[in-house]
Amino acid sequence: MLNRLLIVRLKAAEKALKTGRLDEAYRLASARDIREHRRGAAVLGKLTDKLIERARAHFADERFAEALNDLAKAEGAGGRLEAVAELRQHVLTVAEEVARQERSRRVRMEQAKERVQRGSLAAGQQLLAGVDSGDADAQRLANDIKDRQHQAAEGLAKVERLIKQRQLAAAVEQFRKVKPLDPHSSKIVEIETTLCDQVVAGARAAFADGRFNRATEELAGLGPIGRTSAGRRDMEEILELSKNASRALEAGDFEEARRIVLRLQRLTPKVSWVNKVADQLGKLDELLTALYGGPLGEHAGLAGASPSHVDRGGARKDSRTSGRTPPPSENLNDTVLLADRPAGGDRLPDRLLVLVDGGGSYLLLRKDRLSIGRAMTDNQPDIPIHSDLAERHAEVSRVDDDYFLFSSREIEVDGRATRHQLLRPGNRVTLGRNAKFTFRMPHRQSPSGIIDLSGSTRMPNDVRRVVLFRRTAMIGFGKNAHINCNTAERDLVLFERGGRLWVRPQRNGRVETEAQPLVIGKQMELAGVSFVVQPWKTPWGCEKGFSHQRFL
Repeated sequence: MLNRLLIVRLKAAEKALKTGRLDEAYRLASARDIREHRRGAAVLGKLTDKLIERARAHFADERFAEALNDLAKAEGAGGRLEAVAELRQHVLTVAEEVARQERSRRVRMEQAKERVQRGSLAAGQQLLAGVDSGDADAQRLANDIKDRQHQAAEGLAKVERLIKQRQLAAAVEQFRKVKPLDPHSSKIVEIETTLCDQVVAGARAAFADGRFNRATEELAGLGPIGRTSAGRRDMEEILELSKNASRALEAGDFEEARRIVLRLQRLTPKVSWVNKVADQLGKLDELLTALYGGPLGEHAGLAGASPSHVDRGGARKDSRTSGRTPPPSENLNDTVLLADRPAGGDRLPDRLLVLVDGGGSYLLLRKDRLSIGRAMTDNQPDIPIHSDLAERHAEVSRVDDDYFLFSSREIEVDGRATRHQLLRPGNRVTLGRNAKFTFRMPHRQSPSGIIDLSGSTRMPNDVRRVVLFRRTAMIGFGKNAHINCNTAERDLVLFERGGRLWVRPQRNGRVETEAQPLVIGKQMELAGVSFVVQPWKTPWGCEKGFSHQRFL
């Protein structure tokens, strides 16, 4: 009975092998009793060749898993082990390379999609160049890029026509729709610059005619277009100055209005109405000074008061006459009512060293004319630098709220050789090989500038920044601070009144507490800031308050 059943199974295995049902043949022939039978061994021998042959076919079609499965069965059949091992090694090697290429393809596709989503169509196209052209995903993405480029080209052509027709408002509106399609293309950048320049030119023309609202509307119509344009930033500054001058005039602060208009005049020297207003305010200042210094001013107790301290009704602008404390101000230059101010002249040195815990060392200079030169000399400059400079290599002069750089030697400003320069925020100045700095104006409401030394430039006392102090400076954390402190809980305003330095917290433009006086040489802690202000002393023992000698 058992022999008969074995013969039936053997015949079934032989039939499965003959008809090409290799998996069934393997299942039947791999049974132990059949493997040991002479006819079963013959089936396994033939099955091994068939399995190897089918594995080769799977391998050719890159069906690596199926090929490896057949090779495992061929190995289990027990025949041609060397051929099986060799073919398996080939399959594994090629399968690994194909998998690597597939991973690389997926990465490039993801990178291409990301670039396209971020608006860089050209970068997306470059990444797709490394993907097989027959890839369906790559083809769909390439078609999407071409569609967007085509739409962008049509839209830009319309923008150019509108610009030529001087329909700038319509051109701006059309450009806003087109830019997101391909925002980083050179053509987009070129047309954005052209469009911004023309709108700014229109705003300048309106400003020159005295139409402030028109100029403001035209500039605001640009929205985010041309945000980085220098011409737009200059025009925005001009309009902001005009608004501030108007507010000062409305408040009766004629001195402040004149100061702002003089700055506006330097930015727009050819605008006739600005020149006229500057002249009118100058005459008004002279008239008011004469009026308040005359008999009427003496009778009213106004003699000696400058026009800026008198309101339009003729009353002295002093909180002590009203018996109440003035409300907090959002202006950085305003201070709280100060008690017990010391009488007498200015007792502060012109040069002070500010040491801030968590912030470093700062040189605070109070003069309007400052010399820069070589350190460790008998005649020490205001800003001593460890370099091969002359004793008086250059000079910084402050005129109103502007800073000028002078030198009797050739220096570089932003890579351009010069001997004198009106300093603007961001100017990079090179005096010598190890004497480089950047000029900045951190806070728009403070006229104090800063000199940030480069990494290779060294000063005594490990000073990395010089504060060109005038009226106020900000202590805090962030780009608006003159003096940095990482532990500051809020910004502090450092200001000078009555021959002393004072400090008060500043939060949301309002004064939170009474101002506190600083004691030179005494540690102070306020709002998370710990610092001390002390006279400037060089490490080699030379101490100076200031120097009046001009550079040679």
